[in-house]
Amino acid sequence: MLARPEGFEPPTYGFEARRSIHLSYGRAVRRSHHIRPYGSPATAERGTERPLACRFGLTRATCRAYVALRMRHAFRMSIHRGQREEYTRRHQPIWPELEQTLLANGVRTYSIFLDPETDDLFGYVEFDSEERWAAVADTDVCQRWWAYMRELMPAEADNRPVSRPLTEVFHIEQQD
Repeated sequence: MLARPEGFEPPTYGFEARRSIHLSYGRAVRRSHHIRPYGSPATAERGTERPLACRFGLTRATCRAYVALRMRHAFRMSIHRGQREEYTRRHQPIWPELEQTLLANGVRTYSIFLDPETDDLFGYVEFDSEERWAAVADTDVCQRWWAYMRELMPAEADNRPVSRPLTEVFHIEQQD
């Protein structure tokens, strides 16, 4: 596994204005006035942002390799009949403490979609490492969330929702 260079932390996805840059194929993309483009005013007018490699002294290849390490998981779950509205209500929004725990453990994006005809759920998550993702399940807030959601959906003995992993068969991403 590619190790992070010393002092390198990947930028977040804009949850805070002060840290509102994101990693996009080895480039830091400006999201607020706190991140300034480099070069002359003409360069700034063209919208050229300073490459992440320049900001952290890394090569573009290293930055791209780091982005490639991001994990993607998709899975299916379901909710009990008649629980659609309550399930939706409880997720709008999720507890702030749970959101912060997910973000602190390397989750970059997390979505759950509902099929209203079958009450099936499709989950999609991107995260930094399997270890950090697995660590979320051991947190107190995650355990409390599972207990809170247990009455709405099939659950394992430890309150973990019953889920089935899905196999990725196709993926495309725009390259620089």
